[in-house]
This record gives sequence, structure tokens and C-alpha cells, in this order.
Amino acid sequence: MRFKSNTTTSERQLCVALAATGRTTSLDELSAWRKDGLLPSMASTGLGTGKGKSYSWREEDILARAQAVYDAMRRHGRPDQALITLFLFGFAVPLGQLRRAWLHRAKMRRPAGIRVIRKSLDTNELMDLGGDRILLQAALCVGAAMEAEVSQGIAIPVLLDQALSKLGLVQHGTNDSDLADQLWHLLSIVGSMLDSSGLVREACDDELLTAQRHLGVVIAFLRDCSGPSEALAETLGPQLLLFILALLRSGQTRTLDRVMAYVRGAGRQAPVSSARSLSLTA
Repeated sequence: MRFKSNTTTSERQLCVALAATGRTTSLDELSAWRKDGLLPSMASTGLGTGKGKSYSWREEDILARAQAVYDAMRRHGRPDQALITLFLFGFAVPLGQLRRAWLHRAKMRRPAGIRVIRKSLDTNELMDLGGDRILLQAALCVGAAMEAEVSQGIAIPVLLDQALSKLGLVQHGTNDSDLADQLWHLLSIVGSMLDSSGLVREACDDELLTAQRHLGVVIAFLRDCSGPSEALAETLGPQLLLFILALLRSGQTRTLDRVMAYVRGAGRQAPVSSARSLSLTA
């Protein structure tokens, strides 16, 4: 089936294109996605006097977006969750709907609790740590003592190792095998707290769009560290977006800009071999 042009796609053409990627859908399903805000509105074109109109999408990325919608709906089964996924992937979505969807997501999260830590450092190990490392270890222990929903879709601790190494924030020659796991758990706890604060609901449109742009840079950097991964944005994206929004809304835009410049610069450098120890003095 031929397209009218390189930038127009009808519903039927989109169905055919999706089917070619192994994603079978129907015109009714595409219509439902449009009503739910998962696909953009279609543009109309007059066919001449008395001949009515034709409707099509003019977005060049409509197939990529439809693929993301299809996959998200199969994973989550809910339009609101699929909408969040689209935003994390960098697509434009109705921001009012995004706020409502995020609020529902936050309400569905299980609140954090306290658990018994089976493994802890003994006195001799603590004496071997510097003062700054003791404070870091204490913070990580607090995070480890709290139970929260932690995403397990990808090997996040390994990815954190690779990312910290590429950023130049690791110190070789030491052995802290649990550090990345503890750090990810602590980040998940902080993300859960930010989620319950209503951060997304209270953010203005400009803040949400700015956070989305920054998130795209960070996700691209992490993909460079880990290789292509469709689960990356859904797994790490919510926490990263909340951290970015927290900096924006607290007036820390200069700090955020410096961080983003650092990430961009690190992304252009050659990968560094993985290590397991975080250097606070780097």
C-alpha cells in the first residue's frame, strides 16, 4: 500500500505497518488509542467540493509511537500506564492526562516498610572506612532497611556500575560488591518518597517538558552504557524524572544544568571498564 507522502499516514496504512512488525491491531483499537490520548489527533484534507474529507497523521514518528503504544498496552493493559510510558519515551502527551495517570500510579504503589537487614558491616570493617564513607554506608543501610517496590526489569546494579565508571565516579582496586545494589535500593526509596509528594501533579507544563528533555539525555547515556533496551525508560525513567523535577522545582536549575552538561560530555567519551566502588572525592 502506497502512502500519500512521506509524512502522511492513514489509519489503515498504520494498521498495515504495525502488522508488518508483528503487531496486529484494528481500526477500532487505533480509534480508542486516539480517544485516550495515546495517539495524536488526525489532520483532515478536503477531497474537493461535495467529496468530503480524508484523515491522516502527518507525524513522521507515528509508527514508532504506535509501536510503543501497542507494546505498553500489552504489558500494562491500561491507557493511563501506556500514557506514562509514552512520556518517558519522549513522546508528546496531554499533560493534564499525564498528571492524573501519575497520581493513580502513585496511589497504587505499596508504601515503604522496615525490614531486618541480614548483612551489615562489622566494627573492624567500619574502622577501615573513612569518615565520608561511613556516612555513605549509614545512608545505604537506612535504604536497605526499608522495603519498597524496586524495579527488576533489567540488571540495574550492573548498569549503575557501568554508568558510574563512564562518568569517572568509581575508584578501582577496592571491593564493594554490594554497593551498586544498595545504591539502587536507596534511589528507589527516594523515588518512592518523591512520588508520594505530588511532584508531577504540581509541576507546571514547562517543568514537565524540561524534565522530559533532560530525561531523554540521561536515558540515551544509559543506553550507551548498557546497549539497546526497551525496558530502560520504563524501569529507571520514573525515578530519574522525579529527581530531575525535584531539582527544577527546588530552584536548583544551575546544578541540574551542570549535571546534564557533565552527562553529555561523558556520553561522548569512550566507555570505561566497570568497577564496584564509588569515589566520593572524584
